[in-house]
Amino acid sequence: MAFDPEGLVFAVSCCVEREQRIMLYDLRNFTDGPFAVFRYGEQQDGDWCGMKISPNGRYLLVTTNGPTVYVMDSFTGECLFTFRGHANKGKELEASFTPDSNYALIGSTNGQVHIWNLKNGAPLLPLPPGRAKDPAHLVKFSPTNALMMTAGKQTSFWLPSLDLLAHSR
Repeated sequence: MAFDPEGLVFAVSCCVEREQRIMLYDLRNFTDGPFAVFRYGEQQDGDWCGMKISPNGRYLLVTTNGPTVYVMDSFTGECLFTFRGHANKGKELEASFTPDSNYALIGSTNGQVHIWNLKNGAPLLPLPPGRAKDPAHLVKFSPTNALMMTAGKQTSFWLPSLDLLAHSR
C-alpha cells in the first residue's frame, strides 16, 4: 500500500485468481470502492512485495522478491519500465525515488544500489556496495538533502560524488 504525496489517494496491490492488480482509492470516500483498477495478469518474476508512489505522483514503483522492479504510470496503469539487473536472492528489497522523481533507486542482495532514469528507462552505473558490503535491503533518499541511505545488516549513508555524476551523463 502507498499514499500519494498529498495523502488524498492511496494504492493497494493484491493478487486475485493469479492476476496482479493495483487499485486506487480516494481517501475521502474509499468506502465507495476503488476509482481505478489496473490489471496485470500473472507475474513470473516473483511476488509483488512493495509499492511506492513518486513524489510528483506520476509513477508507481512495484518491487518483487525476484529480479524485477516495475514502474507504472499512476494515471493509466500502463507498465512504463521493467527494471532487471539487480541481484536478488528471493528477498524483499525496497526501492525508492529521488525527490525530483527523475530516478528510481533499487537495492540488491550483493550490496550494490542500481539507479534507473525514469525519463527513458536507462540504467546508470550501479553504486558499489557500502563499507560493510552487506545487502542493501532498504534504500531511502532524503526529501530535502542530497543524501541517500541504505540498510541491510548495517546502515550506510551516501553523499553525491561529482566524479560519478560526470561519468553518468
